[in-house]
Amino acid sequence: MTAANPFAAHAETYTPRPVRTRQRRCTVRGSEAARQKRIDERNLLSARYRREEARRVAEALSSPLGRRLADLLASFDRLTIEDAEVMIDTIALQGWLLAADRELRHLALRLIDRRIARIRRVAGLPELDDPLPGAPDTAFLVIKRLLRVS
Repeated sequence: MTAANPFAAHAETYTPRPVRTRQRRCTVRGSEAARQKRIDERNLLSARYRREEARRVAEALSSPLGRRLADLLASFDRLTIEDAEVMIDTIALQGWLLAADRELRHLALRLIDRRIARIRRVAGLPELDDPLPGAPDTAFLVIKRLLRVS
């Protein structure tokens, strides 16, 4: 079998036959029904995970500290893309949050990240915006450092 791509031709020539056979077998891997069954199973597991995660978040937010966190997050609903410093300053003033256990701080960071993504989406920006090396940290990274979440 000759390939138009010189790299594919080289691989075809120098890859041992058992390896090529195994690679071809992996690409053909069953019928369409089996493929659809794997996709359905993955979707079911994903739905169960999302449902369980939502239950855990709701349970955490029903605690006394969780209610304070929910109020804090509600105050972020009015913020715009220009209010990153306001968000950072507000979190820095929340002594109860900075002193909370690791689980609550991690949950807070996840929920704050969702708020930041929503604010960026409303502003017409991509939800994720990691800074380049040497650039100033984003609000998310500053908050992550404040909350001591790794």
